[in-house]
Amino acid sequence: MASFIDLKPGTRLNVTPPEDPAGATYECVVRQVTPRGMRVSTPRRDGDVLEVVPGEEIAMFTMLHGRIYRFTVAVRLVEFVENDSITVELPAEAERTERRAYYRLVTRIEPRLAVRLDDAGKEVQRLNAIVLDISGGGMLLQVREYIPSGARLRVVLELEGEPLEVDMLLQALSVQRPSTSAQHYRVNCQFIDPDRRERERVVRYIFRQQVEMRRKGVI
Repeated sequence: MASFIDLKPGTRLNVTPPEDPAGATYECVVRQVTPRGMRVSTPRRDGDVLEVVPGEEIAMFTMLHGRIYRFTVAVRLVEFVENDSITVELPAEAERTERRAYYRLVTRIEPRLAVRLDDAGKEVQRLNAIVLDISGGGMLLQVREYIPSGARLRVVLELEGEPLEVDMLLQALSVQRPSTSAQHYRVNCQFIDPDRRERERVVRYIFRQQVEMRRKGVI
């Protein structure tokens, strides 16, 4: 879905490396927006600087008001001074995804930890789980054990390209019982009050996978 995007100073952006669109993303902050372009802090990741040159196109994405916006812009100016920055063209349009319609990435990830919690947040049941798909709003789990709708869960898993594990709390929205040919339940889960940084890491992972799939012509 195409949409206009109004970026303001202070907005956090994630940047995809031009030479490695499926690699780990870099982060920057919008410093100034003028009719001629947008100046952002030099994109960094764990102290590393993303090297770009004028004329190069870079892909960016951000989350605003519960929506994810993705866009591509051309670099106009690179400054290496005390407050180093880069200036890029203004994005006229961005691909927009509603929070309630996050792109669901089909996966098969085995979490390091999957447990059911009680109302006090204490572990009451270990789960044998597989993540069948993941989005910015939740995930679909395949589990061997029965889980009632409304149950609170905790899932800890590694995402390719992310240096730290993602640790999320979820609520089971619906539970599909095993069919005659299956032995597992399918549990559709929604994130519970996710930390903004944790959600952004999930979104970055999904974005990288989408870029790679587009490169391969899968989507």
